[in-house]
Amino acid sequence: MAMELQVAGVNVKKQSAWAVLGLGIITFGIYLFFWTYRVNREMRDIGAQYNDTELAEVKPGLSVVAMFIPIVNLVGLHRIGTRIQRVQRLTGRGADYSLGLHWLLAIFTGLWFCYAQHALSTTYDWFHMGTTPSTPLMPGQVPVPAAAAPSGPQVPGGPFVN
Repeated sequence: MAMELQVAGVNVKKQSAWAVLGLGIITFGIYLFFWTYRVNREMRDIGAQYNDTELAEVKPGLSVVAMFIPIVNLVGLHRIGTRIQRVQRLTGRGADYSLGLHWLLAIFTGLWFCYAQHALSTTYDWFHMGTTPSTPLMPGQVPVPAAAAPSGPQVPGGPFVN
């Protein structure tokens, strides 16, 4: 089940990686196009809130179209991983999203989107555990979380978070 949250003033959808996989299977993969659009839109909006011009210029529709073009789809696959890392850094969490694992999952199982959704959902959870941006960031500025980063057993994330 998906839950609507606000991260840095942006409405995002916290969704289980299993739900994304299940909806992808039930719809014969069509849901993944909608998922790609939604995730890129969320990351674009978060980038705009933090004055990150690279993220703010993301075109979600173009990301979906790129999925159909050989070679370009590989570039798009890589960029979505780097965008997730960027969102993690902007929200003050630190980029623990592994591009290596992202590519291994993409090449050998095709389940990279489950890992991506899991990383985004845990980032959204982390943001809601008391870390909020104090002021909008200038381009290139590194965020400093308002509260200390959560640690120990209360950190959501399962096997992908230290």
